[in-house]
Amino acid sequence: MKERIIAKYSRFLGEVLVVFSVTMLFVSIIGSIWGDEIQNYSTMYLLGRKGISYITLLQFLIVSFLVTLVKSFFTSERFLKNRSTLQRIILMLFSIVLIMVVCIAVFGWFPINSFSGWVGFILSFGGCFACGTVIKIVRLEQENEKYEQLLSDYKKKRNSE
Repeated sequence: MKERIIAKYSRFLGEVLVVFSVTMLFVSIIGSIWGDEIQNYSTMYLLGRKGISYITLLQFLIVSFLVTLVKSFFTSERFLKNRSTLQRIILMLFSIVLIMVVCIAVFGWFPINSFSGWVGFILSFGGCFACGTVIKIVRLEQENEKYEQLLSDYKKKRNSE
């Protein structure tokens, strides 16, 4: 029982770190290219091309935790049992965007009334979402192959008996 709880929290922590890593990759790429130009515009890039501040790292770790929590909620079989997969994904995406909008406002990542800030957010969020989706699809395909092989082996064994 204790091992299952530890495994569950370890998986959750691993998912948080994957979200955090992908996000930091995008933020780092953007910062290394345009960091000096947007240094006075966004609190995420206060250091320009030199790096990311500790407070920004912690903010993104919080966001990664919240996003993973939301994802876990919407993919859990305990909640929203009567919802289709598509409905769950749409609700999850809406919830994550809401979290991001609140964090943009609270952390001051860019001025709320900035059109270019929102365009950058949409492009960055879209990129992160696309990467996450590709990773998830690859993992699902690998799992499907594994289960297909197990089913095939089971059928062969059953037919030979």
